[in-house]
Amino acid sequence: MNILTRTLLAATLVALPVATVTAQDHKGKPAEHAQDKEKDKKNDGFAVIQVGEAMKAIAQSEVDNQKKSAKEAFQKEMDAWKAAKKAAEDKKEKFDKPEPKEHEVKLLKGGFKTMDEANAFIANAEKEKKGKPEEHGKPDGKGKGK
Repeated sequence: MNILTRTLLAATLVALPVATVTAQDHKGKPAEHAQDKEKDKKNDGFAVIQVGEAMKAIAQSEVDNQKKSAKEAFQKEMDAWKAAKKAAEDKKEKFDKPEPKEHEVKLLKGGFKTMDEANAFIANAEKEKKGKPEEHGKPDGKGKGK
């Protein structure tokens, strides 16, 4: 029995680490994950964003990158402004430069299948924003009671 116990113990000690390592390394089928990501990138479509007053058509996957780069640009502007303000205070000079404002990146609409659709949306939105001068002076007919 002593030999049998030792044999079983040795087999268990060898098999346990092997089973544990293979279970930890198994993360699914990597080929399928890579294909899904590529499919998502190809089919994600386009979006229209607004940065300040300007509208841009970009890939849907780039929206987060645009938001991140806008935050980074604002942070750089703010750091430069603070440095200039501190330098002016150290020299006891007047500092009139206004604090920079953050350029908010707004997602106006997403899900366009083509860039042309997104650009058409921008053109339509700008046309509506400008409006026609004749329409501003005309009464709309609402509010007249009969």
